[in-house]
Amino acid sequence: MRYCLIILSAIALLFVAFACKSQIAIDSLPALDKVQSIDEIAKPFVDAEGTHALAIGIYQNGEMSYHNYGTISEEKAVAPDEFSMFEIGSISKTFTTGILAQMVEEGKVQLNDPISKYLPDGIGDWEEDVAITLEELATHSSGMPRVPGNMTWQFVMNMSNPYSKYTVENLYDFLKKYEPKAKSEREPMYSNLGMGLLGHILALVNGTDYETLVQQYISTPLAMSRTTITLDAWHKEHWADGHDEAGKPTSNWDIPTLAGAGAIRSNTSDMLKYLKANINNELAFESTHQPRKELYEKVGVGLAWIETASGGGQTVTWHNGGTGGFRAFAGFVKDKDIAVVAFSNTAVSVDEIGILILDYLDNSKQQQQRKVKSMQLDSLYNNLFQQGKFNGNVLVAESGNIIFEKAYGMADIENQVALNPSTSFELASVSKQFTAMGIVQLEKEGKLSLEDEMSKYIPELVHYDGITIKHLLIHTGGMADYFDLAEKYWDKAKIATNDDIIRLFQKHQPERLFQPNESYEYSNTGYLLLGSIIERVSGKTFENYLSEKIFLPLDMQNTFVYRRRYEPRTVENYAQGYVYSDSLARKVLPDELASESYVIYLDGIVGDGMVNSNIYDLLKWDRALYSNKLINEEDKKHIFSSYKTSNDDDTNYGFGWGIDNTKDYGKIASHAGGWVGYITYIERHLDNDKTIIILQNQVMDEIALPRKKTRKILYNIPMGDSSLEQKNK
Repeated sequence: MRYCLIILSAIALLFVAFACKSQIAIDSLPALDKVQSIDEIAKPFVDAEGTHALAIGIYQNGEMSYHNYGTISEEKAVAPDEFSMFEIGSISKTFTTGILAQMVEEGKVQLNDPISKYLPDGIGDWEEDVAITLEELATHSSGMPRVPGNMTWQFVMNMSNPYSKYTVENLYDFLKKYEPKAKSEREPMYSNLGMGLLGHILALVNGTDYETLVQQYISTPLAMSRTTITLDAWHKEHWADGHDEAGKPTSNWDIPTLAGAGAIRSNTSDMLKYLKANINNELAFESTHQPRKELYEKVGVGLAWIETASGGGQTVTWHNGGTGGFRAFAGFVKDKDIAVVAFSNTAVSVDEIGILILDYLDNSKQQQQRKVKSMQLDSLYNNLFQQGKFNGNVLVAESGNIIFEKAYGMADIENQVALNPSTSFELASVSKQFTAMGIVQLEKEGKLSLEDEMSKYIPELVHYDGITIKHLLIHTGGMADYFDLAEKYWDKAKIATNDDIIRLFQKHQPERLFQPNESYEYSNTGYLLLGSIIERVSGKTFENYLSEKIFLPLDMQNTFVYRRRYEPRTVENYAQGYVYSDSLARKVLPDELASESYVIYLDGIVGDGMVNSNIYDLLKWDRALYSNKLINEEDKKHIFSSYKTSNDDDTNYGFGWGIDNTKDYGKIASHAGGWVGYITYIERHLDNDKTIIILQNQVMDEIALPRKKTRKILYNIPMGDSSLEQKNK
């Protein structure tokens, strides 16, 4: 198969080719279905006359590997390694937009800001209908030319280092004379000028130079210690000498003014850290990936990053780079957790090599192993379904990649509607992790402290002194069970809310189970109170707060707070929860049974339950908890730590998560949920990045939650006996 990409290189007059260029070795790459190794992909390039070094770095499912060929120097036969330094050219543009995304998050700039806001007076100060914004620079939609018009002569006079003498004064002179087209007349145009100008503006806003900006926002946070613009003695020792299209030595490129377009130098070791961070949505990178414009037909552009389909059918996010003596490719497939960087010190494209490797990885042995696991999981859950011991949806993922997803059984028995993988379920106590996140976010905003007594926000319960918000989070508050209180005192003809339950506690003052932090006792009351604290502190309903602060930011479009009896509304694709009636000898909704009446009169309670979701949104939630999109690493450390009581007993509970340090699987954060008609479960393997999500909507005499068997399949551990790990009656 011949791989054809749009080549976006910074050579000569920054020519953009719309067809495959006639480059060494491109046409002789092996077909995808014939590839057995990375060496086979690299061989045609390495064997071609005139090529020199080829350095390839691969990231797959958390592991990094390096494949190096040729030599980095004409004078000495030195093979490249992961530390060999190359010019990365236009891949620098993704660094520029990564910095932009972080500065937007910090509130320093906005994407729709006109560039004149940050440039000296009289520079770029155009009328509003033609003003150019930061986003337009970042998406090649500003209408600006590929290079400034007053730079052409410098190209001709200094082709070996064409950007080196272009100054800020030259740039401003061009901008003073430049007349932008009306927005309606602008066509997408790949622009080195636009991206270089963006880098210049971001440096101005921070009061520094572009190289320092890269170090501050990207290199230092990601420990990319060798990524640079300025070469020191170490860089020179590890430098790969550049060669032109004929394989002849050529000079490096210096880009002082338009550095944001292509000035960065790096190695495959650092670049794999960078691509991994992009895959994991660190440092606000996620916002740079999603295509915002169509640069060319079937070619999307986000904030610098290009998105196209590969020959193997994958959606690849990528960028390439080219200077006088170097070519570079960096690309990843986020949902497959794979990435490739390829560098050459010969001006011959390596794009097809990078794309073919990505497709090869997708077809690799590990993918085949995942298929085997998927079949084993299907056999496990289908057998339980056939035995009447399972009715629900399952999702299992490794490093965020779904290896198994399936629905078994009915969502609505009366109307004969089957479950599908997108069906939403009541999460029951799995909701507690969202309540805990809301509390942590409020603390980050300075609106409360975990050490505050709950009575500061619920003064009606001042007689329960000494109980802090943290005690409620980790179930060491000692409050009595509100289920028992409501059963004894509540008018069952009415639906109780959080405030109603609080009034019951205020009036009847049931005794504490123990003094604060003296013991651990799982407490729905505690999380009801946390739900009320969220409402009182934020001034929003529990539903609106979670939606604004968690569900919408994470694009969890099928996650919501739903009190179907208290606030009835139609919800599409919803799993009704069923129980078995011995007297009726059939599955029924709990509303039909007097013994389950609490499902009605406690339907107004939030905080300990009432969040509804599906398996896909819960995976989004899982992935977000590996990023810093909602909270930082220190916050996550608190959430996923197990706390002790004052008697030094381990609670095995964090903030909304059960915590278990296992011998075979490492640290696991999990939570189960049980409500009338529903059994739910989420498990996150924090050390190994594996995820298990199980949502069920039928509670029978014997219901299986086969988490242990699911773990064994994930880790290729023999199954052992066939008994159920957990039964719920």
